[in-house]
Amino acid sequence: MKECIDTLKRENPWSDLLQKIIEEKYNPLSSNSIDSDKEIIDNYNKDYETKNEGIYKLYTSMLPYHYSGNILNSSIVLLASNPGYNSEEEKNLYVNPDFIKETVQHLSFERKELLSTDPERIKESSYWHDKLDTLIKKTSFDIVSNNISKIQFNPYHSIKFKNIPKKYFNDKSKNCYLDSQKYGFRLLNYCISEGKVIIVLRSKKSWFEAVPALNNHLKNGKVFEIKNYRQPYLTKNNFTNKDDFYTIIDNLKNNL
Repeated sequence: MKECIDTLKRENPWSDLLQKIIEEKYNPLSSNSIDSDKEIIDNYNKDYETKNEGIYKLYTSMLPYHYSGNILNSSIVLLASNPGYNSEEEKNLYVNPDFIKETVQHLSFERKELLSTDPERIKESSYWHDKLDTLIKKTSFDIVSNNISKIQFNPYHSIKFKNIPKKYFNDKSKNCYLDSQKYGFRLLNYCISEGKVIIVLRSKKSWFEAVPALNNHLKNGKVFEIKNYRQPYLTKNNFTNKDDFYTIIDNLKNNL
C-alpha cells in the first residue's frame, strides 16, 4: 500500500527531537537519538566503544544526518551507509547553530536543496559537493541540488559502518532495525512507489534485505550501482554500467 506524504510527515520519528532543538535555538544537545533508539544504541555502544578502537561506536552527540535534500519530490535518491564521524567536524561544524538549523530543515522536510551554498559550510565539509561535481558540471548546481536527495541506512554517525547485531533487539525473530531506520525504509519505499531513480552508493546487501521492493525496481531498470563504494563519485567511469551515467544526466535535464 502506497504511503501518503502527509502520513510520512505526521509520523516522522525525529519530530520531538527537532522541536527540542528549536526550543534551544539550534544550540547542540548532549544526546541526539530518538527515545525508542536510545536503549539499543547505549547497549551497543557499551560493547563497541573500545572494541576495534571504537570505529563502530554510534555518536549520538552529533545530530543525525538521516536523509537530506528534497526527498519526497526529487527524481533521484542516493543510498548510503551512515554519516561518518570526524572529530574536527564534531567540534567545529556540528555545534554550529546555522548547520544544526540546516540539518533540522532536512529532517523536517522543510529544506528543498541537497547541497549547501554557504562557503563556510562547504569549507568545513565539501564531501557531497565533490562527489556530485561531475553531474553539476554536466547540468548545473541548482539542478543537481534540487533533484537529488539522499538516505542513510543508519542515521547515526560512526567512523565505520556496521549493522547492529540482532542480540541488541528484544524480538530477534524479525529483521532487527532501529525505529529511525524503519522510517528511512518507509521513505525509500515511497520513493520506489513514485518511480524515482535509486543509486546505491554503499551497503547494497543491507539495503536490499531491508527494502525488498528494491529487487523489482532493479528489474525495472530503476536501480543503478557504482563500482567504488569507498569513493562514491558519480562519474561515468564509476558506474557499473557507463550508460547509466548518461541516463542520470538525461533524468536531471528533464526535471528542470
